[in-house]
Amino acid sequence: NKTTIEYLKNLNTINIIPVQNHDVIVKVCAQAIRQKGIGKVVLDFLDFDGNEIYYHAEPKLAGTTYLDALGSFENSAVIGIVRKSGESLLNPAGSTTIGEGDKIILLSEDDESIAFTGIKTGTTAPSSGSIVPANSENINLLVSGWSQFTIDVLNNYLGFSKTAKTIHLHVNGDLYPEIPKDILTQAGNNIVIVKEKESRSEEHTSEL
Repeated sequence: NKTTIEYLKNLNTINIIPVQNHDVIVKVCAQAIRQKGIGKVVLDFLDFDGNEIYYHAEPKLAGTTYLDALGSFENSAVIGIVRKSGESLLNPAGSTTIGEGDKIILLSEDDESIAFTGIKTGTTAPSSGSIVPANSENINLLVSGWSQFTIDVLNNYLGFSKTAKTIHLHVNGDLYPEIPKDILTQAGNNIVIVKEKESRSEEHTSEL
C-alpha cells in the first residue's frame, strides 16, 4: 500500500525499490490504449516464459567495447552494461569501454544458454532509428464498467494523450456515480454515457 511504500522510500539503511502493483497495472493499461501490443511486451519481461534479462560477468570482455560484446553471445542478445559501481547503461554507444568488474546485460532463454562465443570482427552497431510519434488521429474509447480502477486508467491515459477523443462509457445505470470533473475537463466533455439498462431495452425493442 502507499503508506508502506512511502515508509520504505525513506529508509536509507537498505537498497530497495518498492513497487505498488495497482499503479503498475494502471500505467500499463493506459499505455496499451495508446500503443497496441505493448501489454504483451511488458508481460514478456515480467513473466517466466521465454527469454529473460540477465546480468552476466564475462572477464574476457574487460578492455573491449560494447560493440565487441554485441556479437560475442550467439545464443543471447546483449542490451547493455552494468558498471562495477552499479550504474546501468542500456544500449550505450558502440565505443563504450567495458571495464574490470563490469557486467553485461543480456536477454537469454535461461542462465545455462549464456555462453561467450568470442569477439567477431565486422560487427556493426544497431542504428537508433527515428522516433515514431504516437498516432495523432482522433481516438474513440469504449469503457465497459466503472470503478476506481477505471478512473485511474482514464486519468493516466488522458494525461498523455493530446488528441481529440470520445469516451463511451457502458455502465450500469443504478451504480453509475458522478464522473470526476478532472476527467471531464481532460476529455473536453466528449463523454457519451451508454447505460447498461438502456442498451438492453433498446436491444429488446429492436428484436420485437
